[in-house]
Amino acid sequence: MKELAGRAWNERETFDLSGIGYGQPHWGNTNQAVVAPHPYYFFLAGLVRITGSRKIVEVGTHQGGSARAMAKALPQPGAGKILTFDITPYGSQMFAGHPTIRAYTCDANTEAGFNHVIEQFGEPGIDLVFIDGMHDFWFTLMSVLIYGEICAARYIVLDDISLNPGMEKLWQLLRSRYGSKNVINATEVDETIRRPGIIAPGFGVIRCVPADNKWGGKWPDLNLRGLPFLKRRLNSRRTR
Repeated sequence: MKELAGRAWNERETFDLSGIGYGQPHWGNTNQAVVAPHPYYFFLAGLVRITGSRKIVEVGTHQGGSARAMAKALPQPGAGKILTFDITPYGSQMFAGHPTIRAYTCDANTEAGFNHVIEQFGEPGIDLVFIDGMHDFWFTLMSVLIYGEICAARYIVLDDISLNPGMEKLWQLLRSRYGSKNVINATEVDETIRRPGIIAPGFGVIRCVPADNKWGGKWPDLNLRGLPFLKRRLNSRRTR
């Protein structure tokens, strides 16, 4: 995975992301828009290119920066499709009529969101899902289960994997699920991919294993309410 992440990062010099910014931030001076591309935009574009991703789902449009960056990695407009979800209407307004990006004002972790993916792609089997919505253990886990497991993504990308205790616990769980050989915090390649500020938020990439793979090793002791039920449900599948 380190080799794959390195190749993705090395592609950054080939992309012109001028004019693709984050927009209004959720932190610090919220009145000052970020107009320059974040470094991880270049990494995302590189990852889309080297993995040959064409069917892409994004959880958390915000103001469209990451979706536009990923679209730059497609060989030509319309060569792939990016479905992006946010509960705010900015994305659906911005991307109306876009040849590659379909934006929905919708919670991705709902039946409506799932139905949009099936309608657009026809069947489960997506190439990449980028999850950058609510940075909360359960919300992000649901996105992983819906789009990583049920929609059978080849790659799962997660922003802010060390932002807070809940995200750290989720990353620990996913490392157990997919195995250390299939996961990486891309900042291990270059910390500037997800530029640290007061904290180092991290940027996770997972190469998904086949759907029938067993959960590896012992479950992490995450001490989260509801997790024992989830463990029982998932482990029961192993004995069928």
